[in-house]
Amino acid sequence: MVGIALAAALGVAALWLFQGRLIYPAPHYRADALASLPPGLTALRDPAAPSSILGFYRAPLDGGVPQKLWLTFGGNGDLALRWDELIAPSATRGVGFLLVEYPGYGARAGTPSPESLLSGTEATVQALAQRLGVSASELWDRSSVLGYSLGSAAALQYAALHPVRRIILFAPFTSMLDMARQVVGSPLCYLLTHRYDNVAALRAIQAKGLPPLTILHGAQDSLIPPRMGQALARVAPGSHFELVPGAEHGDVIDVAAPRLRLLLAEP
Repeated sequence: MVGIALAAALGVAALWLFQGRLIYPAPHYRADALASLPPGLTALRDPAAPSSILGFYRAPLDGGVPQKLWLTFGGNGDLALRWDELIAPSATRGVGFLLVEYPGYGARAGTPSPESLLSGTEATVQALAQRLGVSASELWDRSSVLGYSLGSAAALQYAALHPVRRIILFAPFTSMLDMARQVVGSPLCYLLTHRYDNVAALRAIQAKGLPPLTILHGAQDSLIPPRMGQALARVAPGSHFELVPGAEHGDVIDVAAPRLRLLLAEP
């Protein structure tokens, strides 16, 4: 009996201590991946630590300061560079993309958490503003956000504090607590410390005036069920929800790539 209790206690302690590793796999680039970036793509380095790459910037086709800037946020196992092949055709005249790397991911220093993802995004925008010779607030006024899975939470918490023109979310969850409840059940779910809350973030955005919001969710998503995306759409009247037929969680962006390009091309 004592052994069972001890094993249970150790299991709870492990869940508490190592939940960050479950939420953030934090992949890194191969040694040669950053040696030669695709044409038109620039690495944004941390001025205080040049070996730390904050993200990547794909400039508009005609160069200059973008009139529209999309901030992209990947999933929990994503690297920012993965997005470039997908969005590069949409970097047309006046349209640029900022691929945000999470702290601890890729070649970026730091440790991921809700707080560091938010401050890290702000630092990435600031680094781009300095590179372009404009103020960060000028970029905020031109920005929209595109987030997938965990990136939906990163996008929404940023949009809750900064003005954005448009929001596109792929496979979002309602809250990380709801996800933990689904995976480990109650009461273990309450050990969660990384409490992203997309419902609360959406309500904060809506209180300021909801920009056009599109939510796309794989119809066969077995990791984050479509009902969560639908629940978020109900929180934000006027938003648009789409099921992506045949798509699972891991391939929803690839399956919906043609639809995404149409959305990115909208005024």
